[in-house]
Amino acid sequence: MPIYAYSYRRISSFQQSKRGSKDKGKDVDSLDTQAVNAQKWVDKQPKERDVLLDTTLNLEEVVSGSTGQNIAGGALGVFLEGVKQGSIQSNCILLLDTWTRFSRQAPLDQIALFTDMVKQGVTIVTVDDDAEYTEEKCRDNSLAVFLPLVIKMSESASLSNSASRSGLDTWKRRLNDCLTKGVAYTGRCPLWLRVNKEKKYEVIPEKTKLIKEIFKLALDGVSNKSIAVKLNSENIPTMSGKGAWADATLSKLLRNIGLIGWHEFKERRRGTNFKPVDKKLDDGGTRAKIYPVVISESDFAAIAKLRASRDPSNGYGRRTSVSNMFGHILSCGYYGGSILYKGTKTTVKRAYSYYVSTDWRNGVQPSYRQGYQTNALEDAFVALLKWFDFDLSESDKVPQREKNLNDAIQRVRNDIDQNEEVIQNYLKDYENTKLSESLRDRLLKQMDKKETQKSKLVKKLGEAEDKLQNLDTSKRPIKQMKSLMTDFNAKRYDRNFMALVNTKLRQSVNQIELFGGGVKYDQDEFNKQLAELEKYIKAQDMKDEEMAKAIMGERLHPPEECPALSTDMFEGLNQKSYAHCFYYYEICISQMIQRHVPLANQAEAFSIIKRIPNDDKDNRFFVVYPSDNPFAEIEGWSQMYPYRITVKPHEEYTRKHSPICKGVEWIGKWDSIMVDNLDWRPLYWSTVSNPIIHYIGDGDNAPHYFAQADANGKFELEYRHWPTGIEGHRLD
Repeated sequence: MPIYAYSYRRISSFQQSKRGSKDKGKDVDSLDTQAVNAQKWVDKQPKERDVLLDTTLNLEEVVSGSTGQNIAGGALGVFLEGVKQGSIQSNCILLLDTWTRFSRQAPLDQIALFTDMVKQGVTIVTVDDDAEYTEEKCRDNSLAVFLPLVIKMSESASLSNSASRSGLDTWKRRLNDCLTKGVAYTGRCPLWLRVNKEKKYEVIPEKTKLIKEIFKLALDGVSNKSIAVKLNSENIPTMSGKGAWADATLSKLLRNIGLIGWHEFKERRRGTNFKPVDKKLDDGGTRAKIYPVVISESDFAAIAKLRASRDPSNGYGRRTSVSNMFGHILSCGYYGGSILYKGTKTTVKRAYSYYVSTDWRNGVQPSYRQGYQTNALEDAFVALLKWFDFDLSESDKVPQREKNLNDAIQRVRNDIDQNEEVIQNYLKDYENTKLSESLRDRLLKQMDKKETQKSKLVKKLGEAEDKLQNLDTSKRPIKQMKSLMTDFNAKRYDRNFMALVNTKLRQSVNQIELFGGGVKYDQDEFNKQLAELEKYIKAQDMKDEEMAKAIMGERLHPPEECPALSTDMFEGLNQKSYAHCFYYYEICISQMIQRHVPLANQAEAFSIIKRIPNDDKDNRFFVVYPSDNPFAEIEGWSQMYPYRITVKPHEEYTRKHSPICKGVEWIGKWDSIMVDNLDWRPLYWSTVSNPIIHYIGDGDNAPHYFAQADANGKFELEYRHWPTGIEGHRLD
């Protein structure tokens, strides 16, 4: 009977693989080398030993060996569990390219894992030195066999521990120099400071002058909103030089303890999953004065006292609780600014509340006022929820979700470990006193850059872990929202009830963009955009090996087959028809992109097509971005734009031109348009290709119709009754 050998292959980071390498010409990586070495070892075994390499079980993974993740839920853990359960014969061989592939944990942990394996009858082989370890050899000749193995374990663990110890010692020295000598702790500092040539913090005069002026205005009783309007009207840049001044920005600035010299020390460790936690100093505290003082402590305390004296209930301060359905969710679809709720506590008057652009309110240009009436928006959104049975993410349509999320988490963890190793190497080099000052400066900048990357990765890891944690309970907000909506009309003027709805809604929705004036059709501008898109498509060089490989691999049409793109491709396209359903136009263009542009470049191509703001409230709409995108982890799924749902409400107006929502006219999702009226048709069509119109039925047992226009604008309705499977068609 043959003895089966299994090759366990591991690398620590995705960047070490040929797919993750920056070297695009790299066609062989360490995983390939380990596989080749394993096959060579098997080939040189005597025939009478009858060793066969089993490749049916994939024991290849990208995971750190220093954390034990390759055992807990990793390929090595799967192998051991298979041996214990009998799905893998116990008399087998585990091939390791080197011992470091097995584990980099502490020797005691490695011994426990090793003992567990050999007691199951597994022979462990290190290919690099042709050493074989079995339970029998370790018992009969422990000094000759087991002692060298323990040395291997210690060397493997020391690769991780030495870098970690060196890094900790370096950071301790930097902290001590900062507290005792005034040397900059890192190159990252408050926006009004910089690090000079002597490695010390110094103020930026023009920024500190502005901060003092802001504090003077605040002490004089000027509101944050008024200060923001003043700064924006004078075109004074923000501290970062990006965006515009807002009352929230000023609020954060006025309470920033860095202005009076304090810094709150944080640290990230693997034990805390790289999330920031307070760092204890020698005096037992977590903060120290390391920055130049910009504002006196008396002025800083006076501002804090003034803010505390403003009672939110008297109307002079900001309420800490959300009293509307869409708090912290809405944004301006045209220019990206936040949206402010303008309402009242009075039940009757609340019916006349509305949403307004924060940028418009602060005098920032460009901006759009919005002025979306609250009840009309709430009713439209409730109608949308009913269309999707309260599950906007449609996560039930994506199988193997848990595995996809676990894989994504592991990739980010590996990237964090790799990033940390690079930082530790930089720290070692930085401690070399023989290096020139210019080189040390470069190392310091590189460390700061890597720390920034690490922070982004930690945030990405947290988001991925939150998705996994919420996977099993993802239906709870949906069920709770269903329950809440049954009482919505009766309780919509109850602040506590709306605050609860907002809490549940924010679990399901990341953002809602408002387009309060609809969008404009401009033939000249559209033709410019389409000409630019055509140029982009045809500029794809088929002589470029990677581009040709992507286009051929995804079975796309060659770039030269792209037709001339212009508004002439559409029949009946004008302002009225475009405003009626602009999404139809966007799908036609996205289909053209999907036909000629590889997945990796589709988002860039689609960004050429831009919506033009309009001031037509009769054709306003909003776009919902669910917090969970179950399609994001699917390989080959187009990421032309984030998962979103575009909603055009059906509104009627009273004699005083107050909008009343009568439901939803149409919904745009991916490359289809959903409606509930069989008589609905777009007012224009494309002579090249047209999207699918999905007519949803009323109730679970109702038939669904699908229609698509031909080049002459004729629609053929095809229906299917879901419970019975009956199909048919009807010509329009």
